[in-house]
Amino acid sequence: MTSSRCGTVRSSASTRTERFLRSCARFRLDPGRDAEGIVDILTGCVRRAGLRSAYVEMVCTRGQPAWGSRDPRQAANQFYAFAVPYVWIANEEQRRRGLNVIVSDVQRIPAASVDPTAKNYHWNDLTMGLLGALDAGGDTVLLTDARATWWKGRASTSSPSAAARW
Repeated sequence: MTSSRCGTVRSSASTRTERFLRSCARFRLDPGRDAEGIVDILTGCVRRAGLRSAYVEMVCTRGQPAWGSRDPRQAANQFYAFAVPYVWIANEEQRRRGLNVIVSDVQRIPAASVDPTAKNYHWNDLTMGLLGALDAGGDTVLLTDARATWWKGRASTSSPSAAARW
């Protein structure tokens, strides 16, 4: 489970943090901190790194259950966060001219399998689609689902585009 933000942490922290906590609850994870505590940690990451424009990430992992147990409810969930200098997905030339987007034949993981409203690291579909797009001379990829609904690509929240039907 992950969430990220570029720019000022406090300006949109409550919205991002609330989404992060909803996603944690959806995956039955406990980051061990409330929203205010998480915002303090994120703000501290940016401050200690001395960044004015940052990519900030907060992550909650399931962790390991007790040795010999396969019960994920017994796992010790772990929270971590970091801030690094913000880097554009598209370089300056690509932002000027636009991106060559390839619509992949790789389908997005179905919502029945992984809730697309909960941020997560289920990216193998996006990674395989991106590799195919790059091999075909594209800059990035767009995935569809089984109904041909367009999904945002690699650097997104992976939520369906409301008006994107073809």
